[in-house]
Amino acid sequence: MEAQRAESMPGMVGRSRALQEVCALIRKVAPTNLSVLILGENGTGKELIAQAIHWESKRANGPFVPVNCAGLPDTLVESELFGHEKGAFTGATARRKGKFEYADGGDIFLDEIGDMPIIAQAKTLRVLQERTVERIGANESKKIDVRVISATNKDLERAVEERTFRADLFYRLKGVVIKAPPLRERKEDIPLLARSFMDVFAREAEQDVRIISRPAMEALMDYAFPGNVRELKNIIERAVALSEGPEITVRDLCELTSTAAASDDYWDCCGVCSSELLSALKSIPASERHSQQSWHLTLKCTNIETIHGFLVATNGEQFSRYEFSNYLSMFSKNARNKYGTVGDYLSILRSNGIVVRNNGKANQARFRLHGDFVKNAEGL
Repeated sequence: MEAQRAESMPGMVGRSRALQEVCALIRKVAPTNLSVLILGENGTGKELIAQAIHWESKRANGPFVPVNCAGLPDTLVESELFGHEKGAFTGATARRKGKFEYADGGDIFLDEIGDMPIIAQAKTLRVLQERTVERIGANESKKIDVRVISATNKDLERAVEERTFRADLFYRLKGVVIKAPPLRERKEDIPLLARSFMDVFAREAEQDVRIISRPAMEALMDYAFPGNVRELKNIIERAVALSEGPEITVRDLCELTSTAAASDDYWDCCGVCSSELLSALKSIPASERHSQQSWHLTLKCTNIETIHGFLVATNGEQFSRYEFSNYLSMFSKNARNKYGTVGDYLSILRSNGIVVRNNGKANQARFRLHGDFVKNAEGL
């Protein structure tokens, strides 16, 4: 079933009250020429809100020009935003229009506005006040019709107090303020979003993945999503790739085991005592974990919950060091080409009674969860 979209607003998936309030505000502000400031954490969909404002407005037939202020070098920010004349500075071999001119008749979206250099803030304020733009090296200004939509995850009021952001520009930008709710405040939208992403990625990958199992959906619902919708999107993309059939299962969502999803209730399909295993992993002395070369090199971007996810996914069956290494490499760039150090960490797990190994040679060794963590376990 196609995911329900918020009152048919493009790109906005969900039916939560928090999202509906955002959509209602978008409809009110879209027909106006008021500047809009969108506040929210990373990954909450601030650019989608900006796009929705554009498409719901009388400027929809005009351009929508996104600009990542954090990605503009200080030496080029003025040229990028306001343009320059030929010969205005070294390397200016031709006249160039800036982003504000390209947005004439439409909307410009200044993402990460809190990272805009002070010198560019002054010229942006002038554009807002006078509705004109002056290229670097030009002798006259050009009249433009542009609405400014900006967004940030920073506290601009504090930035104003600390004098890293101009107060006059701040008050100009906040004609209307829209707060993008974090995903944890609109959890009822998770099933709709997850299925929407699943459909997109399955179609792109030409995979027959069309169902999210109930335990997997419960795991998603219990996860905190510090990375918000962007993190959910990445998780579903990975799950589609890892899925071995038409259904996404909890085994495809191993990175979620840091929350209540780690409890046995969410791993009913597995024969592993999940909560006991997680407790044992966390009880490994931090000094032992962090002093080992393997932890520093191999698991720098990995955490205990990821290790837990792999061990649960084995369902108590044997696994090789190679399989363990390959799994970690999906979650940590530092795990690539660190086959030996993965073996070192397996030694830590063995010395703490979490895994056991057979008597095979190093390159033939097989490992398995200790019987204490496996339901109806048999000897190795």
